Amino acid sequence: MNIKALEKIEDAWVKFDWRRLKRYDAIPIDVCLDMIEYVDRFSRNKSVKELVLVKLRGMPAYFIVNRNEYTELLNWLQSKFIDWEMYEVCERIEKIKSVIK
Repeated sequence: MNIKALEKIEDAWVKFDWRRLKRYDAIPIDVCLDMIEYVDRFSRNKSVKELVLVKLRGMPAYFIVNRNEYTELLNWLQSKFIDWEMYEVCERIEKIKSVIK
């Protein structure tokens, strides 16, 4: 979700940097796949400066990534998928990174 859309639907919300996600070892695979999809979808839209990656359940708190940090996020996600031995996802991440650069 784009931050502009979030501001229209949520009045008081808390923004966390995506790097806080690195602290959690038990991030579900489907959440990581969603993050890859969001970056892929919004990386071509130059007007998106910040992107919502994850919403915490039960509270208006969101993990945000800035546009200039997409590659760093993708590198972190790629290392997670290598640990999980899901190499086909790593290929997709490499394609997204090549489009971003």
